[in-house]
Amino acid sequence: MNLALSVIHVLAQTRTPGSPPARSWGGLENATDVFKPEYFNGNLLINPLHFVFGVTGVLLLVLAFWLRRRHQTRHERSAPIRIFHDVARQLGLSWPQQWLLFRIAKENHLPSPLALLLSGSTLNHYARLYAQNVTAYRRLKFLEEVRAIKHKLFIQPPTD
Repeated sequence: MNLALSVIHVLAQTRTPGSPPARSWGGLENATDVFKPEYFNGNLLINPLHFVFGVTGVLLLVLAFWLRRRHQTRHERSAPIRIFHDVARQLGLSWPQQWLLFRIAKENHLPSPLALLLSGSTLNHYARLYAQNVTAYRRLKFLEEVRAIKHKLFIQPPTD
């Protein structure tokens, strides 16, 4: 019986290469020792490089489907803006003036800048709201540009 206990004690004290020391916290003091290939015998469930390639592939597929969907719906998103630019061009507004109306509409959460082309009072109302967020120096220039747009749209007689 003593012989069996001494053999078990000797076996418990012997240390195989790559195993943690006998008097330790199970070898967890140094995580790199725990995750050495000797503990897994080189047979990991999945190679980390293959895992990275797999995740990258899935992300690329998701991105491709998202881009395809976005490309298919681009006409639905751009129709009101395209109509606004067509109408504004026919009314004789320049690109900077169109861009200014677009910024006013976007800042005031209007569904389309076409609403600003409907009446002078609508344009004045939303332009004043937009002007509150502009510095004093830029506000004067901004209000002059709005007056020019209003004059061109509502005061100046149409020329055919």
